[in-house]
This record gives sequence, structure tokens and C-alpha cells, in this order.
Amino acid sequence: MKKIFILVLIAGVVLQSCKKDFLDKKPLDTYSDEQVWKDISLVNSYVTQNYRAITSHGFGWPAPGSLDVFKGAQWGGLCAYGYGWGGVVDEAFELHDWYGFPQPLLDGAISPSNTTSFGRWSENYGYIRAINVFFSKIDNVPGDAKLKDRLKGEMYFLRAFCYNELTKHYGGVILVDKVYGVEDKEFQETRSSYDECVTFILGELDKAVSLLPETYPDADQGRVTKGAALALKSNLLLFAASPLHNAGNDKSKWQKAADAAKVVIDLGKYSLYKPANYANIFLDHANSEVILAKYYNGTAEDWWHTNYENTINRDLSPVSYFGWGMATPIQEMVDAYEMNDGTKFNWSNPIQAANPYANRDPRFYATIFYDGAMHKGRAVETYVGGHDSPSGATVEITNATTTGYYLRKFVDDNYDQSTKPWTQDNMVIYIRLAEIYLNYAEASAELGNSGEALEYLNRVRQRANMPNEAGSGSDLIAKILYERRIELAFEGQRFFDVRRRKLLDQVMKPVHAIRIIKNPDGSRNYNVFERQARVFSEKSYLFPIPVGEIQKNSKLTQNPGY
Repeated sequence: MKKIFILVLIAGVVLQSCKKDFLDKKPLDTYSDEQVWKDISLVNSYVTQNYRAITSHGFGWPAPGSLDVFKGAQWGGLCAYGYGWGGVVDEAFELHDWYGFPQPLLDGAISPSNTTSFGRWSENYGYIRAINVFFSKIDNVPGDAKLKDRLKGEMYFLRAFCYNELTKHYGGVILVDKVYGVEDKEFQETRSSYDECVTFILGELDKAVSLLPETYPDADQGRVTKGAALALKSNLLLFAASPLHNAGNDKSKWQKAADAAKVVIDLGKYSLYKPANYANIFLDHANSEVILAKYYNGTAEDWWHTNYENTINRDLSPVSYFGWGMATPIQEMVDAYEMNDGTKFNWSNPIQAANPYANRDPRFYATIFYDGAMHKGRAVETYVGGHDSPSGATVEITNATTTGYYLRKFVDDNYDQSTKPWTQDNMVIYIRLAEIYLNYAEASAELGNSGEALEYLNRVRQRANMPNEAGSGSDLIAKILYERRIELAFEGQRFFDVRRRKLLDQVMKPVHAIRIIKNPDGSRNYNVFERQARVFSEKSYLFPIPVGEIQKNSKLTQNPGY
């Protein structure tokens, strides 16, 4: 039977859902083109498959050419949260050099022929092709008009999401909203400007907002909502207003960013979640703060596409707890956490230096596994010879941290990855209200509205039981950027924040780790040392377009410096 090419491409691309009935169990590529576009339930599954565009946006493997993202399991879901991006900024050191990532960027050696997992040009355009096919067919599909409108809203959002990811990585890109068929012998298109791309994405999101519901039944948990579309608009406009794409500091762009964030806030659908344990923000499913998230089902039968990628506990836990030690925090990130009274931590302070993990911002304890941190009823040991150090580990020694820390954020203390490493229920949050508050605070501060900026900055700090901030102007903007670093740590935000604010030169420097010696009396000696050299390159503000794409399209121009 004749099948449209895009169905073959995305046959293995399945959304990992918390509900078994979210997906049709039968592979979509077993149906003909004619069958799919005459059955609204099959079209619903087609739309669902394209949600993989969201989960593939973060850091992940393999490098292009190792395994096709559209065929079989794609390891990008392992780091769907984006915490792997921490390894290329001042958050983490990546212990495992998976398929050459992230070393090329750290060495300043990323190039059109050596892009590793960065950018995902072809993957995003693959989803865009699938979405364009949908729009060419949907009006002729019989079925409930309200469902068709909702599916259109979802696909407008997903197309906007893909283009937003492309512009964050490459600047202006090629805008394609039609289907190219066999009669199109060549694909020869030019790049649109960044501002033109922003205008296009905003149009997609406005259409999505007009069609999407505010909520869904439980069986459809994880689908995009009106709030998600408005939140993505906030993120897009904040990026557009930032120095990377707003060199003249056009205040009207900051006003648009502020307005977009405030619309989300004023929806009244979301509120800062305040569990007794801050870490539960990332563990309690569908809590009041979540705007867009993906939910994994550890008991689903479809292990190849669901459970295998459902491995956050295994990936992050310390080695003695059968963890893999991915995205291990660096000393710069640890030192960035304030004392609980709001003052800066300082190694020159003898009291703080003697007990560096005491009396810190409560978010530190929810984010970092440090030497002595309690986990599952016993202490993490990263001191030399401790069971979580390279010299003391007894299981999978190559997974032992070399920075002295492990990442605790997102890890569920109640889950035993030693017996079920592939089958964890969890929630991956892509957009939450705290981020929108900080978007609004930053845009407001740039507009000189210090009172509004402080109001929303301090709401985030108050939830963490940290003292209020004060100030105005550049001092206040710096405090907001600091708060983003701490509140959104390891959520895939920092890398894009330092790029859009043109701060890479301050971040791409040698990073440090800690060596801890345990004395016979139980006291510790702490020695900070350089762990990894990193090189700043001006060209890294935009990624290179893969050489194969340039070769296929003579009108496609490369980014500067490549």
C-alpha cells in the first residue's frame, strides 16, 4: 500500500505518555495514506507522535548519523530535561563523553562538519515537514469539528516550538509551511531574518491560543494548552528582546516580552507550588506550577519508546546508588548558592570554608548531592576513598563523580533504580510559572519598572525561604539573572540565558572541582582544583548549519565564523 513518506519517517517517534490510551498501540506506518486521512482517531495519533519534537529539543544523543531520530530509540529522551546543557556552561561537568558531546563546543571546535548533538537542524525540520503534511490534509478529514480545531491548535504550537528551537540555535532560518512533493526536484530556499522568524512564530502561537483548551481530561494529560502557547510566546519574546538579537536595546521589544509574560500570569490558571520539600516541585505530577510537562509511565508496555528513556534517577544518582553520574555539578555552581541569610558564600571566610555546605540557600540541598548529604537513609560519600568517589566506588567505577558532586534535582528518593533502572514514573517540566515570573521580572527591570520586577523576583525567593532583594537598574537585572541561575538550575535554561544576554565570555572559562580528605577524627579538608579548561569563541553565540544542508541548498548561507 502507498504510504506518505513522512509516516515512514516518524514510525518510531512516539510520545511517552502517562496514560496508556494516549496512543494507538498499532504502529501508524501500518496504515495507508488514504486510511490515515479518513480516520480522525488515526490523525489524532499522528498529532501525538509529533509531540516528540518537544522531547528531542534538549541535550541528548546520538550525534547525527549514529541513529536516525526518526528510526527506533533515540537517546535524546535520556536528557529530555536539558540538564546536559549544564556541561557547556557554568553548571556541570559531563563525565561521559557521549558521541563527542560536549567537547567540541568547550574547545571552540564546533564546526559545520562537527556539530555533534547541537542544534538539531534536520530533526526539527523533519517534524516541520510532518506538521505541514497535517495541515495539507486535515480540512478534508471527516470527523468532529471541535476535535479537528484542537488538533490544529496542537500542531500550530508544535510548529512554533520547532521554529523557536531553530531560531534559538541558529538565528534566522528557512520558513517552510508547505509540503514539498516529488515534483519539487530541488529545495532551494533562503533564510528569513531573525525578526521575520519571530513574526512567523508569533502568528503560529496566536492561532494555537485561539484553538487550544485551557485544560484536558486526565487521559490527555501532557497535551499542550492555551497557557503553554502563551508561555512559549513569553519565552520567544524574552529571547528576541535580549542583547543577542536586540543590540540597540529597543525598549518596545522588552515591553512586548513583559506583556506576554503578564498575560500568562493573569490567566490565573497557575500558582507557585509550595510543597514542604522544595524538591517535590519536580516530582509531584501536574502540580499548580506546571505549564508544560511530559509524563512518563513506568508500567507501560511500550518499553522501547517509553521506559528505556525513562531513566532520570539512574542517570543522576550517585554511583553507590547505582547511578551513572551524569551532569555532575562543578564548584562554580556550588559556590553560587548563597548563604541562607542572602549573603554570598566565600571560601575566604574561615567558618564557611570549614563547613562549606552548612546554612545555604534551601535550593542547594534540593539540587546538589554533596559529601555528607543524606540519601536513602545514608550519607553520600564523595571524599577520597568514599563509596561515591572514583577511589572508593565498588560498582561501575567509571560513573563516579570527578567534581565531588552529583545532581540531586529531579531525583526521587523513594525510587530504587538498582532493581528497575528503566521503568520509572516521572514528570519532566518544560515550562513552569517560576520561569514566567522571572521572564516578567527581567523585562520589567529592563523597562525601568523596578517595583514590578522586585515583586515577582521576590515571590520566587520567598517560596524558597530566601530574603527579599532590593535595587534597580543594572544591579537589579544582575540579581534577576542570578535568580534564574539558581531557581532554574539544570533545567536547560542557563545555556540559553548566557547566550541571549551575550555573557558566554564570562562563562566559558576553566571550571573547578573539589577534592575532599576525610581526617581520622571525621573532619574534612577541602581543596578546590581546576577540572576542565574551556575556550570562549565569539562564533558560539550561533551554531553552525550542518555542512550537508549547505551542500543541498545553494541559497542557504552559513552563520558568521564558520
